[in-house]
Amino acid sequence: MKRLIAVLFISVLVIACDRDENPAIPVNDNLILEDSFEDSNNQPTYDNWMVTPDLASFASETPEQGGSWSLQLEPGWAPQEGFAEQYIDVPAGKNIYELSAWVKGHGYILIGVRSGDELEDFKKLTNESDDWKQISITNAYDIQAGDKLYVKLSAGMTEVANWKILVDLVALKKITD
Repeated sequence: MKRLIAVLFISVLVIACDRDENPAIPVNDNLILEDSFEDSNNQPTYDNWMVTPDLASFASETPEQGGSWSLQLEPGWAPQEGFAEQYIDVPAGKNIYELSAWVKGHGYILIGVRSGDELEDFKKLTNESDDWKQISITNAYDIQAGDKLYVKLSAGMTEVANWKILVDLVALKKITD
């Protein structure tokens, strides 16, 4: 009986010590905070996004599936860039992630890994459509402890012309376990 209790105690101890300190992220949950740029009262918000002052604003034009507001970005005069960015904490390990957004206009979306001060293994997708369309990037990442996923929405920079990009319904999802 004492042996059985000892084995059970050791088994529980081993299981408890083997638990992952980072909780698992469910597949297909959106990891982006404030994905449609509006709060619960339908007011526009940059909450959880870092934006370039004077180059980011809101537009009441949205895709059919959108809410009341979209993010509007304009290019900066080089070397300044009109963008919004967000860093996302994810558990260490190998997973495939998909970044998608509804966009209209000229600009790009980007996903990468922020490791210390460096942006690594980034993928970028450019849009030049004047109609709303959903674009997406899928990439595999081997996240190390302390790394974050990095998402950037951008109108880029210019020295000549001016344009804009509207962005709405941004999603970042883990698509594998």
